[in-house]
Amino acid sequence: MKRKTNSPRRPAGGVKRVLVVDRDSGTSTLCRAALAGKDCIVETHTSAVAAITAARRHPPDLVLVSLQLGDASGAEVVEWLRSTPELQAAPIIALTAMADDYGRLLGSGIATVLRKPLTIAAIRRAVRGVWLPPATEVTL
Repeated sequence: MKRKTNSPRRPAGGVKRVLVVDRDSGTSTLCRAALAGKDCIVETHTSAVAAITAARRHPPDLVLVSLQLGDASGAEVVEWLRSTPELQAAPIIALTAMADDYGRLLGSGIATVLRKPLTIAAIRRAVRGVWLPPATEVTL
């Protein structure tokens, strides 16, 4: 008998730490609202430096990062996260308004890309997508 099952990539047990990095406070507020009540602690920052400091202090289980930051690019934040051993496993969702960023980003350690303007539903779908892979068939 074959059955479809999901094997979660979401870290096991407890509340998850989500780091949101965007210079637009409206985007951060929307991300926080999308993850409210989802067993997540959402920490938001408007700069790359503050986000990296926070990630060092409390390694996140998931990162949502805008590619347009004031003090560094989102790509630089991604590069730093991927070069830090204790942070390499955290999925990264890039936030961008630029259509041409999509293909280039997927090869740089980013799990998926969300195009702005964002919606709560799109954020939730993206988070589910990186924490829960597509159903796979298992033979029992």
